Amino acid sequence: IVSKPDISSSQSNSELSPELMQIAEVDSVIGTALGFLAITSPSGQEDRGRNVIVGKLRALGSEAQVDQHGNVIGSIGASIGYEKAPGVVLNAHMDMVPGDPQDPTKLVKPRLRSDYGDGKEWITSDGTTTLGADDKAGVAAILDVVARLLGKHPRQQTPLKHGPIEIVFTVEEETTGRGGEKLDTTQFNSKYILVID
Repeated sequence: IVSKPDISSSQSNSELSPELMQIAEVDSVIGTALGFLAITSPSGQEDRGRNVIVGKLRALGSEAQVDQHGNVIGSIGASIGYEKAPGVVLNAHMDMVPGDPQDPTKLVKPRLRSDYGDGKEWITSDGTTTLGADDKAGVAAILDVVARLLGKHPRQQTPLKHGPIEIVFTVEEETTGRGGEKLDTTQFNSKYILVID
């Protein structure tokens, strides 16, 4: 479910270089992130990304719902014998800085670059938009963790023992912070929160 780049929007596999496709096949987080990079989601326009996230969470076996503010809230029950372990909230935001201020929904075109003189390869945009990895990378990391915990990851079919997990993907972090501000935190029981941004 998350190991291959899920290009489920207007971007097609042919728009990714063979090198990026190869990396996506090997690295499930990057593969999922590349799929989300294809979904432009500036603040206030998170609908398409939200629908994909809800679908992925449900396909993995997690509960998932959307609150009245547009935040996605999910949960995974604890493994047998771990019900009393301290719970953890996994959090990321769904929105991104507009890729192009003149055209906020302009398609992001990821590229692999190695010409920065540091001997490393970097995933960047083609220069006409921002990349949007803030926070598509966080979304991808959380979905990868959920798949691994539930034993539904292509490279790990054995579930991992875990305590209660709560999941929150918020809206409008890049502008008003409305998603986090309006989030009803009384519905959560976790002791810890891990914010991936």
